[in-house]
Amino acid sequence: MSLMVDGLTALVSIDTELLDVEALMFGPDDNLVITSGTNGPDAEPKSHYILQEHGDYYLADGINQTLYFREDYASVTVVNAYTEVTRLPLPTGLDESVLHLGMVRIDGETLLNFQRRGILESREPAGPTQYEFIRSVSRQVGEFDTPVLRIDLTLDANDVPLAADPFVEITSSRLRAYSNYGAGTLDFEVDFTDRADGYFLRDVQTAIAASTFFDVEILDEDYQLRLSHNLRFGNTDIHVPSELLLPSTENRLANDRVKTFYPNNAITFTNEVAALNLVVASGDYFVDYPAGVVYSHDVQSGFCTYTYSDFPYTLFHQAVRCYTYLDDDKRYFLYDTLISDTTGEEEFTLLNTDGAALANTVLAVHPLTWGT
Repeated sequence: MSLMVDGLTALVSIDTELLDVEALMFGPDDNLVITSGTNGPDAEPKSHYILQEHGDYYLADGINQTLYFREDYASVTVVNAYTEVTRLPLPTGLDESVLHLGMVRIDGETLLNFQRRGILESREPAGPTQYEFIRSVSRQVGEFDTPVLRIDLTLDANDVPLAADPFVEITSSRLRAYSNYGAGTLDFEVDFTDRADGYFLRDVQTAIAASTFFDVEILDEDYQLRLSHNLRFGNTDIHVPSELLLPSTENRLANDRVKTFYPNNAITFTNEVAALNLVVASGDYFVDYPAGVVYSHDVQSGFCTYTYSDFPYTLFHQAVRCYTYLDDDKRYFLYDTLISDTTGEEEFTLLNTDGAALANTVLAVHPLTWGT
C-alpha cells in the first residue's frame, strides 16, 4: 500500500501511537487540510501532524513522508494541501462471526451497532416467511425497530380478561382492536391516514387508553409525534408450526392463551371433551386454552401445532416498513374514490399516482402476462 505526498511515494502503516502532533482543519468540500503549525513563511514546519475524520486519528510524518493510521485504508491521495481518503475497515472477529449469519458490516457502521444487528439476527433470523421478513427488514439497512407502546388485556377481579376473544391487528393503514374477534365485535379502530385523529402515535395511545378491554403502557418517551403509519405490520395471533409433546398425560405448552390446537397423534387425541372430568376413556383429551395445558387419558406423544394470542402485545415503530400487497387496507392511501353505481356511495376503486407506481413496479417484476 502506498500514497503520494508532494510527488514522493511513502509507505502507509498502522500505528496506535500519537507523538508530537498538531491539529487539523477542515478544508473545502470536507477534505482534510494538513496544517504545519507555523507562524510565518520562514518558520520551520513540524514533522508530525494529526488528522481527524469522524473521530479517527492518524499520524503524519512530514520528514519521512509516512502516514500512520489507526485504521486501514484502500488509498490515500494528497493533492497540494488537501487530503482525500478511501476507508477500508479492518476485519475483526465480529465480522467473521456475523458473516456466518449472512450479514456484513455497512460502510461506516460502528462495531457496537453491528454487534446489535448480529445479536438480533441470531435471535430472530431473516427468512422467506412474512413473519421473518417484516421483523428483519430494518436491520438489513442498519436500522432498528423501536418499541413504543405495549397493549395488554384488562382483567376482572378474578384475573380473567374482560374481552371474550381479544385480537389486535395492524394493517397497512389501520389499527383495529376486537373484544370478541370470533363474533366480529370491534372495540376501536385507528385510521393512520386521518391527520386529525390517528396520524400520530399519541392518537393511538389515546384510543387504547379509552378502551374498556385493553390497557396501554408507554415504552418510548418520544412516541407522541412518531407517525402511526410506521407501526410494524402484524397481529396478536401467533402460529406455532410444531411443538413436542412429552410422554405424559399432561403437557403445558410453551405459550398460554391458546386459540387452536391440532395434535398429529390421531390415536391418543381422538375425542376432545369440554371439561377435565370428562376425560374417562382412551382417546379422550381436554385442552385448557387460557392456561395452555393439554390433558389426555392416554400417554401423549408426537407433535402438535397451535395458535395463541400474543399478549401483552408490543407495538414497534419501524424506520423501514413493509406490508403485504394483498392487504385490503392499502386502498385507503393507494386508491382514490369513485361513486359506486350499485350503492351510490364513494368507494376506493381508482388507483392514484402512488398506487399506479406501485402496481407498475409489481407488474414489471411479475407481469402475469400483462405488459411487455
